[in-house]
Amino acid sequence: MERETALAKAVDARYARLRPEVDPEDPGLGSGPTLELVLDRCGHHAEDMAEFTGMLAALNSADYLRVRRQTPSGALKQALHKAGQSHYGLILALLSASLNHPDDDLSKSLLSQAITAMDTMDLFNARLVGRGLLPNLSPPSP
Repeated sequence: MERETALAKAVDARYARLRPEVDPEDPGLGSGPTLELVLDRCGHHAEDMAEFTGMLAALNSADYLRVRRQTPSGALKQALHKAGQSHYGLILALLSASLNHPDDDLSKSLLSQAITAMDTMDLFNARLVGRGLLPNLSPPSP
């Protein structure tokens, strides 16, 4: 867990350095409220990690440490793995459309949909892990 905690802190440190450098009025960076929403929402990885490790501390490690397969076995697990990859691709596409077209009225709605899709993906990934699979966070092939 030390590695994951260090990664979470490093990601947050990047967001902390980025935040004061971003001018929300710069049209080349996206619309102010949209960009601020992304920066504000994405700088809390260390807090989330602390909450997660706190939950794990209350459990016996045998209850959560299991070997997980990256490659699915069986038709259902292959389908779940592919669905997870497609879901991740949807999130990337929504974020890309929102952030690359900040002046469009649809941009804020697309960002909101991406955030909702991320929350849904978290639930989906929990089901994958429950079936013994690691989530697939590689974008689908074009």
